[in-house]
Amino acid sequence: MTSAGDDRRLWTLLTRVRGLRVRRCRQLLARMQQAAHGARAELMRQTAERDRHAARLPEILGLCGHGQQDATLWRNALKAHRSREADVLAAIRTAQRALADALAEVQMARIALQRQMRAHEAAQTRKREATARLCDDE
Repeated sequence: MTSAGDDRRLWTLLTRVRGLRVRRCRQLLARMQQAAHGARAELMRQTAERDRHAARLPEILGLCGHGQQDATLWRNALKAHRSREADVLAAIRTAQRALADALAEVQMARIALQRQMRAHEAAQTRKREATARLCDDE
Protein backbone atom coordinates (compact mmCIF):
# COMPACT_ATOMS: atom_id res chain seq x y z
CA MET A 1 0.00 0.00 0.00
CA THR A 2 1.31 3.44 -0.84
CA SER A 3 1.69 6.23 1.60
CA ALA A 4 -0.36 9.43 1.44
CA GLY A 5 2.70 11.30 0.15
CA ASP A 6 3.20 8.81 -2.69
CA ASP A 7 -0.48 9.06 -3.54
CA ARG A 8 -0.25 12.85 -3.66
CA ARG A 9 2.84 12.74 -5.90
CA LEU A 10 1.11 10.29 -8.22
CA TRP A 11 -1.97 12.48 -8.60
CA THR A 12 0.17 15.60 -9.00
CA LEU A 13 1.97 13.92 -11.89
CA LEU A 14 -1.26 12.62 -13.41
CA THR A 15 -2.77 16.10 -13.14
CA ARG A 16 0.17 17.53 -15.13
CA VAL A 17 -0.05 14.78 -17.75
CA ARG A 18 -3.78 15.24 -18.16
CA GLY A 19 -3.28 19.01 -18.33
CA LEU A 20 -0.87 18.47 -21.22
CA ARG A 21 -3.42 16.25 -22.93
CA VAL A 22 -6.05 18.98 -22.56
CA ARG A 23 -3.64 21.50 -24.09
CA ARG A 24 -2.91 19.17 -27.03
CA CYS A 25 -6.62 18.57 -27.57
CA ARG A 26 -7.26 22.33 -27.57
CA GLN A 27 -4.51 22.80 -30.15
CA LEU A 28 -5.95 20.01 -32.27
CA LEU A 29 -9.41 21.55 -32.03
CA ALA A 30 -8.01 24.93 -33.13
CA ARG A 31 -6.33 23.30 -36.15
CA MET A 32 -9.52 21.45 -37.06
CA GLN A 33 -11.53 24.67 -36.76
CA GLN A 34 -9.04 26.42 -39.05
CA ALA A 35 -9.38 23.60 -41.56
CA ALA A 36 -13.17 23.87 -41.40
CA HIS A 37 -12.92 27.62 -41.91
CA GLY A 38 -10.72 27.06 -44.97
CA ALA A 39 -13.15 24.45 -46.33
CA ARG A 40 -16.05 26.87 -45.80
CA ALA A 41 -14.15 29.62 -47.61
CA GLU A 42 -13.39 27.25 -50.51
CA LEU A 43 -17.05 26.31 -50.77
CA MET A 44 -18.00 29.98 -50.85
CA ARG A 45 -15.39 30.59 -53.55
CA GLN A 46 -16.70 27.70 -55.64
CA THR A 47 -20.29 28.88 -55.18
CA ALA A 48 -19.32 32.38 -56.32
CA GLU A 49 -17.60 30.82 -59.35
CA ARG A 50 -20.82 28.94 -60.16
CA ASP A 51 -22.80 32.16 -59.87
CA ARG A 52 -20.37 33.99 -62.18
CA HIS A 53 -20.57 31.08 -64.60
CA ALA A 54 -24.39 31.13 -64.57
CA ALA A 55 -24.51 34.92 -64.96
CA ARG A 56 -22.47 34.68 -68.15
CA LEU A 57 -24.97 32.35 -69.87
CA PRO A 58 -27.62 34.98 -70.83
CA GLU A 59 -24.92 37.15 -72.40
CA ILE A 60 -23.62 34.24 -74.50
CA LEU A 61 -27.15 33.20 -75.50
CA GLY A 62 -27.94 36.75 -76.57
CA LEU A 63 -24.89 36.94 -78.80
CA CYS A 64 -25.52 33.58 -80.50
CA GLY A 65 -28.11 34.99 -82.90
CA HIS A 66 -26.15 37.94 -84.36
CA GLY A 67 -24.65 37.42 -87.80
CA GLN A 68 -23.66 34.08 -89.29
CA GLN A 69 -19.92 34.35 -88.65
CA ASP A 70 -20.33 35.74 -85.13
CA ALA A 71 -23.10 33.25 -84.35
CA THR A 72 -20.79 30.30 -85.03
CA LEU A 73 -18.17 31.81 -82.75
CA TRP A 74 -20.68 32.37 -79.96
CA ARG A 75 -22.24 28.91 -80.41
CA ASN A 76 -18.79 27.46 -79.85
CA ALA A 77 -18.48 29.68 -76.78
CA LEU A 78 -21.85 28.36 -75.60
CA LYS A 79 -20.69 24.75 -76.03
CA ALA A 80 -17.53 25.48 -74.07
CA HIS A 81 -19.58 27.25 -71.39
CA ARG A 82 -21.94 24.29 -71.01
CA SER A 83 -19.10 21.76 -70.92
CA ARG A 84 -17.46 23.73 -68.08
CA GLU A 85 -20.68 23.63 -66.06
CA ALA A 86 -20.11 20.01 -65.00
CA ASP A 87 -16.63 20.90 -63.75
CA VAL A 88 -17.98 23.84 -61.74
CA LEU A 89 -20.67 21.67 -60.13
CA ALA A 90 -18.17 18.88 -59.39
CA ALA A 91 -15.90 21.41 -57.68
CA ILE A 92 -18.82 22.54 -55.50
CA ARG A 93 -19.65 18.95 -54.54
CA THR A 94 -16.00 18.34 -53.66
CA ALA A 95 -15.92 21.50 -51.54
CA GLN A 96 -19.15 20.45 -49.80
CA ARG A 97 -17.69 17.03 -48.95
CA ALA A 98 -14.49 18.65 -47.68
CA LEU A 99 -16.51 20.98 -45.46
CA ALA A 100 -18.62 18.10 -44.10
CA ASP A 101 -15.47 16.09 -43.35
CA ALA A 102 -13.83 19.08 -41.66
CA LEU A 103 -16.91 19.72 -39.51
CA ALA A 104 -16.98 16.05 -38.50
CA GLU A 105 -13.32 16.29 -37.46
CA VAL A 106 -14.09 19.42 -35.43
CA GLN A 107 -16.86 17.53 -33.64
CA MET A 108 -14.56 14.58 -32.89
CA ALA A 109 -11.90 16.98 -31.58
CA ARG A 110 -14.50 18.66 -29.33
CA ILE A 111 -15.55 15.30 -27.91
CA ALA A 112 -11.92 14.33 -27.28
CA LEU A 113 -11.29 17.69 -25.57
CA GLN A 114 -14.33 17.26 -23.33
CA ARG A 115 -13.19 13.76 -22.38
CA GLN A 116 -9.68 14.99 -21.53
CA MET A 117 -11.06 17.93 -19.56
CA ARG A 118 -13.20 15.58 -17.46
CA ALA A 119 -10.19 13.33 -16.83
CA HIS A 120 -8.10 16.38 -15.86
CA GLU A 121 -10.78 17.60 -13.46
CA ALA A 122 -11.01 14.14 -11.91
CA ALA A 123 -7.24 14.05 -11.45
CA GLN A 124 -7.32 17.48 -9.81
CA THR A 125 -10.03 16.29 -7.44
CA ARG A 126 -8.03 13.17 -6.57
CA LYS A 127 -4.93 15.32 -6.02
CA ARG A 128 -6.86 17.61 -3.65
CA GLU A 129 -8.19 14.58 -1.77
CA ALA A 130 -4.69 13.10 -1.48
CA THR A 131 -3.34 16.42 -0.23
CA ALA A 132 -6.14 16.61 2.34
CA ARG A 133 -5.38 13.05 3.52
CA LEU A 134 -1.69 13.97 3.80
CA CYS A 135 -2.56 17.01 5.89
CA ASP A 136 -4.91 14.92 8.08
CA ASP A 137 -2.17 12.33 8.67
CA GLU A 138 0.23 14.99 9.94
